Amino acid sequence: MGLGEAVNGALEQGKKSMSGVISSVGPYMLAVGNGLTNLVLVIFAAIFLAADPDVYRRGFLHLVPEKAINVAEASLGDAWRGLNGWMKGQAVSSVVVAGLTWAGLAVLGVPSAGGLGVIAGLLDVIPMIGPVIAGVPAVLLAFTHSPMTAFWTVVLFLLVQQLQGNFLQPMIQKQAVDVPPALLLFSVLAAGMLFGPLGVLLAAPLTIVLFVLTKRIYVRSLLGKDVKIDGE
Repeated sequence: MGLGEAVNGALEQGKKSMSGVISSVGPYMLAVGNGLTNLVLVIFAAIFLAADPDVYRRGFLHLVPEKAINVAEASLGDAWRGLNGWMKGQAVSSVVVAGLTWAGLAVLGVPSAGGLGVIAGLLDVIPMIGPVIAGVPAVLLAFTHSPMTAFWTVVLFLLVQQLQGNFLQPMIQKQAVDVPPALLLFSVLAAGMLFGPLGVLLAAPLTIVLFVLTKRIYVRSLLGKDVKIDGE
């Protein structure tokens, strides 16, 4: 019928377009796969550590010189108290943030208010940056309702963030370790650049551990300065 060349041309163009799509999407799919793999590894590592922590504690202390055993044991105790307090305070903060966000978005008539509230509560574990990330999808969905709803959604997230920063966050620091806010912010940014989303998620607890270990091992033991260690 004389259509052979046209059909072949269309097939070749289709193959080129499909190859372009695959080459563009491939790196993103690889990054998502790597992120999920790392997350699963971290979860299983946490389960193994939590199942029998004394095994790893004794193994670590076996590697420490005899004269430093007392300092190492005290450091592990400091890290445990800091993380324990942070987890308790953060759990309360996440529940409060999720509940307030859910209720506020429901009153404003924003679609999927419950899901957005859960996202806000989960992202509350990321200091300072988490509320901003959680607010983006909420504002975009609010625009589907009306621009005024989007405006009040921004106001809602600002109010919740002020409550979290001025009340909930000090409560968490009181329960855990009083880490300077600037140090916490820079640690989140550095962990994100070095380790990606997983680093951002783990930045706060890792910063707490490094903070108390620096106080105990470096400032008090090596420098000999009388510094107050939280939880003592």
